[in-house]
Amino acid sequence: SGVGASEGAAGPPVGIPEHVRGVQRLLRDFQATKRALKPWVDAFVAEHGRPPHLQDVERLADAPTLAQYRAYLSHRANLFLEIPHVRGGGELPARAPPGAQPGQRLLQAMAYKRARSPPAQDDAADAVGAGADADARAGAGAGAGACGA
Repeated sequence: SGVGASEGAAGPPVGIPEHVRGVQRLLRDFQATKRALKPWVDAFVAEHGRPPHLQDVERLADAPTLAQYRAYLSHRANLFLEIPHVRGGGELPARAPPGAQPGQRLLQAMAYKRARSPPAQDDAADAVGAGADADARAGAGAGAGACGA
C-alpha cells in the first residue's frame, strides 16, 4: 500500500483549484530562495547586527546572490497579493501591468493589505487626535480672521 500512496503523490492533488496550486508553487519557490540566501543573510546579520536591505545586497553581494535576493523580493510581493485571495476567497487584487517598476507590486500588496486590515487601536486614536488638532487650528484661524475684521 506504500507504493500506491507514493504514486498518488506524484500527480496533481485532486480537488485543489489551479490558482491554489500556483500559489503553492510560488510558496515553494519563495522558501527555496530564502533557504539559499540564509547563509549570506546570517553572515550579514553577524557583521552588521541587522537584516540586509536591498541597498546592502546591491552594494555587498556578488551577482548571483543579488539575483537570488531580487527573486526573493519578487516571490514575497507576489505572495502578499495571492495569499489573501486563497485564504479569504475574495477577489484577486489587480495585478501590476507588464513593465511596471520593480517594487511596485510590493507597494500594491502593502496597500491591499492595509485596506483589508482594521486600524490598530493606537492608530485610530492618533487619527482622532490629529483631526481634533486640525479642527482646533482651523477654529483658531477662523477666530483670528473674525477678530481682525
